[in-house]
Amino acid sequence: MKNLNLQLYILPGNLISSQFGEIYQETFSCWKKVWDSVYSNEMKIKKHLYADDFLRQDHIVALFSGQQCAGLAMVRFTNFSLLPVQEDSYFRFWPKETLKLISELGQNVAIASYFTVHPDFRQKNTGICMKTLLLSLFLENFKRSNSEVMVTAVRKATSNEKLCSKLGSKTLSYDIPYLNEGELLLSEMTDLIYWERSTLVIPSYDLELIKQSLWHNKVSLIQTTELEGVKYAS
Repeated sequence: MKNLNLQLYILPGNLISSQFGEIYQETFSCWKKVWDSVYSNEMKIKKHLYADDFLRQDHIVALFSGQQCAGLAMVRFTNFSLLPVQEDSYFRFWPKETLKLISELGQNVAIASYFTVHPDFRQKNTGICMKTLLLSLFLENFKRSNSEVMVTAVRKATSNEKLCSKLGSKTLSYDIPYLNEGELLLSEMTDLIYWERSTLVIPSYDLELIKQSLWHNKVSLIQTTELEGVKYAS
């Protein structure tokens, strides 16, 4: 593995410290570039990617290589016992029985979205499975939060579902159409999956050592006490 000079940041989707504006904007640019390409080249659809989904996140776990964002994953923290949360538009095509099951799994629920690895940092270019490393760091972030369960919709067209299962996810619902601008995209299917704290799985030994080092040396711009052992930056 070549020297990637990795650094982990945990950012809020909004209200960022101006001191870290370049980190924040590079993270946003990575997200937008990758997902613009996914929609146009993989899904063959026209979709304007507004910043709304980025801005509404509570935590953005961003992995940097030098000054470049190598990948990121987003999460919102919710109280799933509240009816307005369950009626969020994000869930409007999720089966009602799935929403009921989520509410039974726990009150404090993390909603994960937009797992993103920049093409320059995929394994063939780096010698390391950045996707596994990023997901491991994202799961560590979940474990350190007060959420009892984390749920997400994973695209069946990618290898992400197999990786999620390898790291301890379980399935809530199969073959849910992808949502595009309020419409169902029948050609792109997802499975709804979840993690509980008790089901988290450690990755390979080498990646676990890298993960532990990155987590220990992370920089968090989250101005709360949600995460344990966070090095705060202002």
